[in-house]
Amino acid sequence: MVNLMLIDVNNPFTSKGLEIEIETHTIKSPGAKWGDLTTLSLIPFVEYRPGGIKPMTPYLSMGLGLNFNRFKESSLLRDNSMTVEPVTTLAVKIGGGVDYLIAPDLVLNAEIGWKQSSGRMIIQGGTEDADLKAKAITVLLGIRRYFWE
Repeated sequence: MVNLMLIDVNNPFTSKGLEIEIETHTIKSPGAKWGDLTTLSLIPFVEYRPGGIKPMTPYLSMGLGLNFNRFKESSLLRDNSMTVEPVTTLAVKIGGGVDYLIAPDLVLNAEIGWKQSSGRMIIQGGTEDADLKAKAITVLLGIRRYFWE
């Protein structure tokens, strides 16, 4: 997974931003690999820091955006003339984390989040359309740099 967040700090208690994330998951069932699902997520979000910005700052975040999905079928599906066409889906993300200030404009960041992708997926050569309801728990560790005015 690759994750980039662009954040605008409104005041010491709230900020808004855009999360850009790319992740790939193998879809399989017992004894069969169906393929790989790659998702590009664009999620505008808000963060709330109950105590303002301190040397160690907990926060909550919530976002609503879009997942752009691509599916690479395994040979099992291709050999049976089946293709999967996932569509763009709604992305909902809820998370929480903590920032640890290591310099006036630099923080170490740890976050855990829950993300859901909901929508329709078209399966050609098989049955009808299928529902796509994928959920993921993400753990992010990183560095944030603030550009203060």
